[in-house]
Parts: sequence; structure tokens; C-alpha cells
Amino acid sequence: MYKRQHYLNLPKNQKSPVLLDVVRQTQFLYLFYNSGEVACYDLSKDRIIYRSAAYPKEEQSHYGYTSLVVEGPDKRLYQVCNGTQGGVFMFDPQTHKWHCLMTTPYILHTLIVPTVDQAYVTCGKGLWNIQLKTGQTSYYPSLLMSNGDFLTTNINTIFQDNRQGIWLGTSNQGLLYTHNYRFKFHSASTP
Repeated sequence: MYKRQHYLNLPKNQKSPVLLDVVRQTQFLYLFYNSGEVACYDLSKDRIIYRSAAYPKEEQSHYGYTSLVVEGPDKRLYQVCNGTQGGVFMFDPQTHKWHCLMTTPYILHTLIVPTVDQAYVTCGKGLWNIQLKTGQTSYYPSLLMSNGDFLTTNINTIFQDNRQGIWLGTSNQGLLYTHNYRFKFHSASTP
């Protein structure tokens, strides 16, 4: 049970940014806005202690419509943003700095960060893998299935279970499953 309740008065005028996502880490609450800005609210002090923007104001229309934020095993916050483009950004709460991991000319769907080394991002045209240490990205327009067939489909969502298996939700091919110890995703072109 909570010993203390917190109320945040968010701006209500038309020029105020819209709150898209919220993440809590211990005593800090991170508020992600459509402006690309994150505001860090310290729950123990009942105030915002800093703000940091992922991208300049002129890029807000590129990424300011939707947001999905996940915490990685490294305690960094990873965000998929969509607008007229798609983008994946990493925010480091220790340094208060953002880093753009990748952008696309189309919408991205969901994101997981299963290890400190990699992230997976789904999209309507396949799957992306980001090597977090090097920044290298790999695009998988088709998935090589265990029976040797290639599957090209819209991947809507991705989830990692507690046994490290990865589940992919598709728009027209059902639910797919893979495990890194059994089978890795391979990039493939449809023959």
C-alpha cells in the first residue's frame, strides 16, 4: 500500500506538450511528451528536477504522435516514437542524455531490449535488430522459419518471456515463437 500519494498538475493550455508515456524508476518518474522531451519528476522532492529533449522542435512532427517506452536491463530507457516517420531513441537517466538509435520513413510498432547488447523493433515491413554497443542495425524483411520457408509479414508486436523465448504477433500469420538457444532470426529475401 502507498504511504503517500502524489499529484502532478500537468499544463492544460493548447500550446502545452501532450503526455505520451510514463516510466517509474525508484523515486523518479519520467514523463515523456510529444515534444520529444522527458521531464524527470523526483517523487521524494515533489518536483521536476530536469528536462531533456530527444530531438529539436522542428522534428516534433516526425516523432510526436505515439510513444512506447521500455526499460532495458542496463536501466536506460528506450523509446519508439512515431509521427510522419519512425524513430528509436535511448535515454540515459544517469547522464540525462538522449541518443538516436535509428529512424525510418515509416511507422515502427513495438520494442524489446532483451540484453544490454541488442534491441528488436517490429514494423509493418518486418523486424529490426539494433546492436546497442556498436549502433549497427540489421533489417529482416523476411523471417526464415524452422521448416526452411521464408515468411514476409506485418509484425505488430514482440514480447520476451521469462525463459528468454521471443514471441512475434503478426497481422495475418498468427503468433510466432523463437528461442535464441534453438533458432535465431535470419534475414532472408523471398526466393
